[in-house]
Amino acid sequence: MSNSYHLYLTSSQAFLRTRSGMPWSRTIAQLGEWRWDASAPASLQLPIAKSPARRRPQLHVYAGSGLCKFMTLALPSGLRDHDERTALVQAQMQRQLGINGSDWEFTFDTGPAEVNTIACALRRPVLERIHELSTEYGLRLMSVKPFVAGVWNAFRNRHASPPEAESVLIAIEDDAYTVLVARSTTLKAMSTLSHRGEHGLVEREVKRLGLSAGANAHDIRLAISQSVTSLAKDRATMILQKRDYLQLALYPDFRDLLFTGD
Repeated sequence: MSNSYHLYLTSSQAFLRTRSGMPWSRTIAQLGEWRWDASAPASLQLPIAKSPARRRPQLHVYAGSGLCKFMTLALPSGLRDHDERTALVQAQMQRQLGINGSDWEFTFDTGPAEVNTIACALRRPVLERIHELSTEYGLRLMSVKPFVAGVWNAFRNRHASPPEAESVLIAIEDDAYTVLVARSTTLKAMSTLSHRGEHGLVEREVKRLGLSAGANAHDIRLAISQSVTSLAKDRATMILQKRDYLQLALYPDFRDLLFTGD
C-alpha cells in the first residue's frame, strides 16, 4: 500500500491531490483547492493531518509557471562539473532575464550535445517554504518540478510535426503562460510571462509566432486552463483535448487542468 500527495502551486492558488493503493488499483482523490500568496510564502499551509514518523508519505510538488523563469541555452564544452554548469546557467539567466540570483534557485536539464540545455529558476522563498512544510507534516519531499514540463511531455509524446516545421505549445495557466518551440523532438526555445487575463493575449502570441516563423510554418497548439478558456475563444481549433492526450485516472500531477473537454 502506498500513499503520496501531489501539490500544484500557482502564485495565488494551491491544489492538492492524493494517490493511494497498490499499483494495480490506485485511487486519485481531490483534497482541496485554496488561495495563498507567493509573495508571503508562510501563507502556504496544507489541509492534511501531520503524519507519524514511521509513515512519511511522499510529497510531489509542481511549480506553476508564475513561480518560474525558463530559457534554453547551449552550454560550452570544457565545463568541469555540475557546479560550473550551474554557475553559468545562473549568470546567463540573470543577465538575459534580469533576475536577482539571491532570490532564485537555479537548475537545468542537459540532453545530448545537439539538444539545448533547458534552464529553470524557481523562487527561492517558495522552495524554502516547501521544504519547511515537508518537515512540519512528516512528508518525504520527492520532487519539485515545473508543472509545464508534464504538459509539454504529454504534448510531445503524442504530437508529431514534419521535421522542417516548428511545433509550438502555448501553455496558459491562470496567472502565467509558457511558450515552447520545438523542431522535430528538439526544444529550441522556452519562455514564460505572467498575465492578468487580458483580452487579445492569445491572438497577440499567435501573430508574433507567425511573424517569427520565417520559411518554417508554425504548428501551434494551446493547452489552457479551463478558467481562462475565454482568452482563446477565437482559436478553439488549436486547443488540446483531454480525450486525445490523457487517461485521467493516471494523472495526479494536474496536467489535466490544461487540457479541455471530457
